[in-house]
Amino acid sequence: MQWKIDAKKIVIVPTPPLRRSPKMKDNVVSEPYILYPAAFWPHKNHENLIAAVALLKEKGIYVQLVLTGSKIGKYGEIVNLVKALEIEPLVSIYGHVE
Repeated sequence: MQWKIDAKKIVIVPTPPLRRSPKMKDNVVSEPYILYPAAFWPHKNHENLIAAVALLKEKGIYVQLVLTGSKIGKYGEIVNLVKALEIEPLVSIYGHVE
């Protein structure tokens, strides 16, 4: 699939290394992955990231989504959405990570 976007508008951001925190223990995050460090406030729009991961899965593209941030705001709703879309293996939620 091709999108008609001017190549000058596309920026490739190198993937930062995912530093392990004691809260992350021995969990393995496979590549490719998206790291989104943000509290679960409504304006952070976690729903769109989760919807994107689910859409990619439907197309046979598996991307790991790693969410870190204080479990406040819409945290419960986000967990329920991940379960409803049946993408638990693709979404890791660690809470606040130092």
